[in-house]
Amino acid sequence: TFLRDLADGWNEVASRRWLVASLGAFAFGNLAFAGFFVLGPVTIDRFYGGASDWGLLMGLFGLGGVVGGAIALRWRPSRPLVACFGMLLLAPAMLLLLSATPPLAALAVGIIGFSSSIAFVNTVWHTTVQEQVPAESLSRVSSYDWMVSLLIFPAGSALAGPMADAFGARTALLAFAGIAGIPVLLVLLVPAVRDVRRREMAPAVPDDSASEASEAAEQAAA
Repeated sequence: TFLRDLADGWNEVASRRWLVASLGAFAFGNLAFAGFFVLGPVTIDRFYGGASDWGLLMGLFGLGGVVGGAIALRWRPSRPLVACFGMLLLAPAMLLLLSATPPLAALAVGIIGFSSSIAFVNTVWHTTVQEQVPAESLSRVSSYDWMVSLLIFPAGSALAGPMADAFGARTALLAFAGIAGIPVLLVLLVPAVRDVRRREMAPAVPDDSASEASEAAEQAAA
């Protein structure tokens, strides 16, 4: 039944401490990520060139995604989750950078690093989950992963406006940087997260039985 599948999926998640810790960190990261897309345009409109500069940054955001994907193709870290969360620290760094309102060129570099880290993390994370979770449980575990992400993102969007009204956009960006950064630093301290290793591809092993059968057939024909 649906409820049994739901319970089985949660048991698979809860039995892996690295998975629980990672989902918690991702939840806070997505909350702050949503805040960036609400407060980013406000900040760019107030201190920079408005819509044209925001459009430029979003174009560079797409470019950063391509860069992050290329990095994921070339770099296959032996400790994938350590690499993921280390790269993910670029997200709160971008929020801190935006709150400081530096020159637009600095924001351009920051947004490329920010988006490349997201592309890299998504690639390595989903690969790691597929390596570490049994195939028969993968759909249920992935459903919890997506549920955490999709539920928390609207909450960040809803919080950003009231926080900016109450404390100012700059303070709200600093708060979101802490919301994203502190859980990432904490999850790096979890031994189960650091202990996850990338699985090496097993070398192809020739099928000796098939070779022997072929030789026997040739001898019989002779």
